[in-house]
Amino acid sequence: MAYVRDAFDCTTGTCISSVSEVKFYSYFDNNSNGIPDDNNEWILIGAAEHSETIVEQWSAVWDISTMEMGQYLVGAKGTDIDGNTTWSFLSESEVSNLFGGHPNFANMMPEPGIIYAAINNNCGGVQQNADMGIQKTVNIPTPDVQSTIAYSLLLSNNGPDTATDILVKDLLPDGIFVAASSTDYSPISGEWYIQELLPDTQTSLQLTATVSSSSEGHHITNTAQIYTLNNGFSWDISCLE
Repeated sequence: MAYVRDAFDCTTGTCISSVSEVKFYSYFDNNSNGIPDDNNEWILIGAAEHSETIVEQWSAVWDISTMEMGQYLVGAKGTDIDGNTTWSFLSESEVSNLFGGHPNFANMMPEPGIIYAAINNNCGGVQQNADMGIQKTVNIPTPDVQSTIAYSLLLSNNGPDTATDILVKDLLPDGIFVAASSTDYSPISGEWYIQELLPDTQTSLQLTATVSSSSEGHHITNTAQIYTLNNGFSWDISCLE
């Protein structure tokens, strides 16, 4: 439920809002810190219905039974009869970058204007399990300067369930990266993304690097770790919240 304020026409003795439409959006707050900083997207929930008795009140029913358990942020977008749109959950710079500014606006108040609510989805989700493991090897343990070496990463899912949205982090030391065997690896962040890994299967990544002259006489330390993992969920779809 949201209360949306705008100009009112009260000339007939009954105040009528100029708001013509309100839509709700949700954001999966994966780390549950109340801030949309998980690299997720705001997803449209649906259009709201206007209260017949309270001029400023708009509400919508949201079925979250098929969505992942956890915390969600909920914001609103209001549009008036002139086509002006206000986003409660976006900053002024975000609105300008995404929609080009006027007639799209950020919420004016309270400062800094961003408003959204946090709700928890505890609706019938049963978390499943995937036993993940990672091994890392290098073809030349003691390389010379300017030698080309290859790191091999082997990611395994020992089951019993499918693993999804896996993120392995392996950031090479500055200046030695040459190439990766998968485009799903980012040399800037060191993150390797795997969308899905079935039970009792493996997937691999090879990173090629050249030993820089600045590394001479030093140990080159490089480790890999499973950074985040969504093990998958099953749902009781009869649950409506």
